[in-house]
Amino acid sequence: MGELFDHGVRTDESRREDNEGVFAFLGRSARPSSGEVRWLLEDWLSHVPDWADRNHLRGTLASRKDDESFESGFWELYLHEAYRRSGYTVTIHPNVPGERTHPDFLVEGHGSRFYLEAVRVGTSPARRGQAQRLADVRTKLRAQRAGQFILSVTCHAIGPSALKTGELIAFLDRWLTSLSQEAAEGSDDAELPRQRRPRTRWPGTPSENGWSFEFEAIPLSPPMQGTSLPLVGAFTGSIADTASVSPPLRRALETKAARYGRDLPLVIAVLSNTALGTGDDDVGRALFGTHPSTASPAGRSRPGLWRDGKGWRHDHVVQVIAAQDLYPWSITRQQPRVWANPRPRATLAVPTQPGWLRRVQVDEGHLAVADVLPAADPAAQFFDLPPNWPG
Repeated sequence: MGELFDHGVRTDESRREDNEGVFAFLGRSARPSSGEVRWLLEDWLSHVPDWADRNHLRGTLASRKDDESFESGFWELYLHEAYRRSGYTVTIHPNVPGERTHPDFLVEGHGSRFYLEAVRVGTSPARRGQAQRLADVRTKLRAQRAGQFILSVTCHAIGPSALKTGELIAFLDRWLTSLSQEAAEGSDDAELPRQRRPRTRWPGTPSENGWSFEFEAIPLSPPMQGTSLPLVGAFTGSIADTASVSPPLRRALETKAARYGRDLPLVIAVLSNTALGTGDDDVGRALFGTHPSTASPAGRSRPGLWRDGKGWRHDHVVQVIAAQDLYPWSITRQQPRVWANPRPRATLAVPTQPGWLRRVQVDEGHLAVADVLPAADPAAQFFDLPPNWPG
């Protein structure tokens, strides 16, 4: 096939670097599991019948640093393959009467016809910039080798510009050298209790560059010293927004809700691979909104895709397919859910969805998740893969 990855010999089995895009890692990795993922993506891409559509998806997937682009392309490829395997006819970017633009898919089969729009919950350019700057620092720190100690690192603040890590690495060298000298003069601290392990912060005082780290030195046992272990073992601290993921999820849905759906029902498929994880309750709030609780008078109501403070809306969006933590290597463990609009437009036929989707039942009285039914087709069986794929 050879449309997405080159088929040269690979020898690099090292881990994925923090600032390395998924596509770039898959392209250079000699790990067997990476080879299995490459084969899967190549195979699925070969099932896209039109050359121009294949080329478009290839360009979206083949982003060497932008994982958001890669995930968007993968999500479209996943949907195309899953509906194709279910016996549906999938037309990419079909013409729509009276429209100059084109939906992602027209899906036909099993007595149903509907437009399918795919969207991914993204992050702001500012957040992406923060993530990239932090990933660059993590990569440079992990390139350092451990001596007598390995470090646990917590990032407390990310600066507005790239960090010149030379000063930080020199600081850590001086600190670790002093700890090694103290260890040589004292007893073996390999089993030092966690609360007594040496800690330091960098910089020691507030810095104009806006960065802030805390380091904990964990003594290595003598057999592990000098074995070329990475200096950094654990790296915590995140740029993840601690607020609910429901608002950005709803905004992603809204970008597609105003499109199409006049002549045929519209189904929106949303992928949410957020850092904090996306739960069914998050999706429910994005669809049905939230309202002030009597127990929390200061609470604010938030609109949902299907309901806001004025009532029900977007009745042409008859279903929403939501996927969470779905990546090429997790397709046998994660299955998207389908949510049905309780008040669909009467003139639009609600589509029959295939068995690889899990159905969410909603308690309409409280607009809460009542149950998530198991999928009729287990993912591994549906995609004809081993349950523990990739091995």
